[in-house]
Amino acid sequence: MQFRLVVKLPRKAGFTLIELSIVLVIVGLLAGGVLIGRDMIHAASLRASVSQLARYDAAVNAFREKYGGIPGDITPDVATAYGFFPGTGDGNGIITQNSFGTGGPIIGPPYGGGAWGVVCGSEALVFWRHLSDASMMDGSYGQGDGTATLSATGYVTSDTNSVGSFLPAARLGDGNYVTVFSSLQSQNYYILTSLNRLRTFGNCFASNGSGNITPLDAHSVDAKLDDGLPNSGSVVAGSNATNFPMPSFATVSSPSTCIIGSGYMDSQATYNTNVASGGNDFSCSLAVRFK
Repeated sequence: MQFRLVVKLPRKAGFTLIELSIVLVIVGLLAGGVLIGRDMIHAASLRASVSQLARYDAAVNAFREKYGGIPGDITPDVATAYGFFPGTGDGNGIITQNSFGTGGPIIGPPYGGGAWGVVCGSEALVFWRHLSDASMMDGSYGQGDGTATLSATGYVTSDTNSVGSFLPAARLGDGNYVTVFSSLQSQNYYILTSLNRLRTFGNCFASNGSGNITPLDAHSVDAKLDDGLPNSGSVVAGSNATNFPMPSFATVSSPSTCIIGSGYMDSQATYNTNVASGGNDFSCSLAVRFK
């Protein structure tokens, strides 16, 4: 009887073309899913920002109905009677902001000439403290951060980087916060902008010298709340916390330009939504008028 020794050598490791195709398809689906998921999360943050401002409007109106004035603006005696932080409110229905001893609004409105100087004192910070005191918003603001507290004049007692202890973070993210101010036309606004420091006196510090919202996102929020134009209506755009409504303008879009137009009087100016030339740059802030 004859025997044959048969030895089967292992197949050389590797992938067939079919296996490689399957792997590439799976990788493509995963990559596409990640991108779609990221876009969905970003779109949700924009919707959340719109809803956030709507909730603040509802809270302000409820506060007015219950306490006879808007947060931060009720007079100290009224505030004390309700157990709130006294502040320096004068009851005129305007978020007055004292800066450099002017004792009144220092903000130039749309088409009024001049920049909107946003300050962090007087009634502006007390606004959020009163909403917190009345339990009409999520979170607690104005109580202090261990090193700085809210003074009787409405300013922080010492310079602080703990902006989130005094102002709510914007749902947009990217270091943006929500503060409030008034125009010389006696209109109250929320402002969404990037801040990293509050001072004992004067203007807030913008975190990077410019706004921290992209023109594409600014346009999206504007379109949801207003007319989608940066220089008209109840939503206007600026380039930073102290520059409304005079952002960077250009007749041809260029990087870090929030708006394309001929100047702040140009009501037909548009947001720079060209991705190739700045549409995704952090160059905008937004001011949204109270409802």
